[in-house]
Amino acid sequence: MQHIDVAAEGRIGDLSGTAEHEFNIHYDNENGDGQTVPVEYRRFDWVSGKAEYFTLTLFKDVLTYEIGGQTLKYGITDTFNDLFIRTTARKQNNSVVVDNLMLNGQAIAENSSFACSERCDYWNSSHIYG
Repeated sequence: MQHIDVAAEGRIGDLSGTAEHEFNIHYDNENGDGQTVPVEYRRFDWVSGKAEYFTLTLFKDVLTYEIGGQTLKYGITDTFNDLFIRTTARKQNNSVVVDNLMLNGQAIAENSSFACSERCDYWNSSHIYG
C-alpha cells in the first residue's frame, strides 16, 4: 500500500486540549519521516452524537475541506488519483458512522462505519483488517 501524501481529517475528542488533529489537512514531510499539520487548522469543537455535514472538493489543484461552517484549503502539487474514507473509534463501546456519501452528485456507498468493542487502542483501531 502506498503512503498517503495528503489527508483531510476530522477527529472527535480533544484529549483535554492536547489533541492536534480535530480538523485539518495534513501532508507528508518531504523527508518522509512523519506528517505536518498546519498549526492554524488544529481546533474544532466536535459534539458527540451530532451529525456534521462535510464536503471535500478538488478544483484547479486546490483541495477544499468544509465542515461545521469552517473551511480549510490546501494546494495540491502532485497528481490526485485516489480517495479513501476511513472511520475509527478508539474507546471501548464507541462508534462512528460517515454516511450519505456522494461523489460528483452520485451516491458512492451506504456508509463507512466502525464500532469498537475491544482492542480499541490506536494500533488496533487504525489498521485495516480483512
